[in-house]
Amino acid sequence: MASNNYFNYKIQERKSGTLVSLELDTHCFRTFATGKTLTEAIDSSKANMLECLAMMAEDGENPLAALSFGRPGAQSVILNDEALFPLILRYARSCSGLTRKAMAERSGMNAEAYANLERPGSNTSPEYLQRIERVLGVSLMVGDWSRDRASRQDARRTIREKQRAEGKVHARLNADAEQFRRLTVRAMEFILGRTVSNEWLEEIVVALPVITQLSQELMERRRRASRELGEAIRREFPAEGKHD
Repeated sequence: MASNNYFNYKIQERKSGTLVSLELDTHCFRTFATGKTLTEAIDSSKANMLECLAMMAEDGENPLAALSFGRPGAQSVILNDEALFPLILRYARSCSGLTRKAMAERSGMNAEAYANLERPGSNTSPEYLQRIERVLGVSLMVGDWSRDRASRQDARRTIREKQRAEGKVHARLNADAEQFRRLTVRAMEFILGRTVSNEWLEEIVVALPVITQLSQELMERRRRASRELGEAIRREFPAEGKHD
């Protein structure tokens, strides 16, 4: 089975010959559709979905991001390229910042003819398609956008896997740090001959940088005092150590 753009549905309620209610499931939103039969409900779900996707496209959001891409299941509705082309066109035009009137003028079309292209069921000639693509600077082939979206999904999966791996590394580091803390407590209790509380250990940990800094300053003062003493001795006994 070929890869397709599709959305899934769940049957919420089914009364034969009177009502079928469907819940439509996408990656970005949820909506509902009803009909007297399952076929009517599915047809209604397509219309509702295309309307929601058109609003996404107009707001500058990729409409294909709401759909699944790949092999649809039993309770899935496929949206073919003819249904998705107006959405891709609307999305690309919205991202460019151009109005429908400006797009029509730059593509050499009248405003009404161009507006029809952004409506469901529209079609255009290869010549006008090439003109529009030159104005927008992108391909409007649905397959290109689907593959690009699929590659981004793969990238997101890779990022999630990396985050999980990093989470395991951090957990391991935290476990090692806790083990080191326990060993430190045992060593201090052995040396001091007393129980070391967590509060006391935290105070020691906090004080260690200060103690280290004071120790370094004290050593530096001793070295400076030693140099000053040596210079004073050389000034006081300039001939010390010299032979005639």
